[in-house]
This record gives sequence, C-alpha cells and structure tokens, in this order.
Amino acid sequence: MGNRPSPEDITKIHAEINQCINQRLTIQTSLVALFGVVIGLLVSGLTAISRQENDSFIRAQPISFLLPSAMLTVTIILLGYNQGILRSMHVLSTYLECTGASIWEKHYQQFSKSRKHVTHDHHSLHVFLIVGLLTIAIPPIISVLFPPDYDNPQIIITISIFIVATVWFLSCFWCTWKNRFEEKYRTRVMDRWRSILANPSERVENVDLTETG
Repeated sequence: MGNRPSPEDITKIHAEINQCINQRLTIQTSLVALFGVVIGLLVSGLTAISRQENDSFIRAQPISFLLPSAMLTVTIILLGYNQGILRSMHVLSTYLECTGASIWEKHYQQFSKSRKHVTHDHHSLHVFLIVGLLTIAIPPIISVLFPPDYDNPQIIITISIFIVATVWFLSCFWCTWKNRFEEKYRTRVMDRWRSILANPSERVENVDLTETG
C-alpha cells in the first residue's frame, strides 16, 4: 500500500473540498441575507418604537434590543458551523499535501504564509466580523435616536441580554480569529497525517479496524 492515493481517491477528495467551499459560501450568503432582514425590520418600524402617554419622546421598545441579540446568536452559531467545515477541509487538503498528490496545496500554503491576510479563509471571517459589528452598533444608534425608558424592567432585561450576546460574540470571534491566524489545527492535522504515512503498521491497523467494523 503506497503513500500516494489513487486517481479515483484524488478526484473524490477534490469533490469533497469543493462541496465544503460551496457550503461555506452558502453559510456566508445566508448570514448576509438574514442581516438584511433584521435591518429591514428595524428600519420599517417593526421594532415597536412608540410614544408613551404623557411622554414627549418616541422611545425604543425591548424588541429593539432582542432582535440584534438574536442576530448575534445566529451569527455565533453559523461561525461555529463555518469553522467546522473549514476543519474538514484542512483534513482533506493536508492529506493531499502530505502525500504529494496536489502541488497546488503546497504552493498555496507557502503563498498564504507570506501574505496571510489575502486568503479566502480570512475573507470569510471578515464577513462574520462586519455583520457582527454592524449588529452590535444598531441598538446604541437606536438608543440615541429614540431613548428607551430605562425605568421599564423589560428594557433593562433586554439590554442585559444584548450586552451578554455582544460579549459572547466578541469572545467567540477573537478565539476563532486567533486560532485561524496561528493555524494550530492545520499544523496538528499535518503532523497526524505524516505520522500515519510514515508508519505502515498504523495504516494497516487502521484499515483492518475499518473492515472489521
């Protein structure tokens, strides 16, 4: 059993990589589309901005903070899904690189190391960052234009939920960006593949376990 995969295996791996890329693109476009819906609801006045009795101000209602909080939560979920697919891509692409089946993967990684911020992986994270920051900016802008009634317990609760969602998003994004920038996962996967490829007995053991399972 050689270290180089068969042409059929290479074709299958490339097809799976393309599928992962398409799935990530679908996630990003869905995120942008959902953000557009949230913006539309806010701008159209469906956030229940209203004038209270004996009050000269038009005040924002709790949903003005709940909608952005929900949007941030969805953004975090999609970010995690996006990175999960990226990890699957790393498993496939590092295998092609370690076996010498794709010179493109080797050259692309060399290019990425010299100019990290031009890779499509970082552009993907930029989409989540921009959507997240714009979502975070919405409630403060609404609060300035339509000051909420801070004596209302519901307002305090929804503002607290929004603050928690904001901190949660920023923490998750920072961890994701830091791990992606350092590429620790990809390095670990490459080390694992090299260990498997350098140890024929481990490859045979893995095949036997698969066949008997």
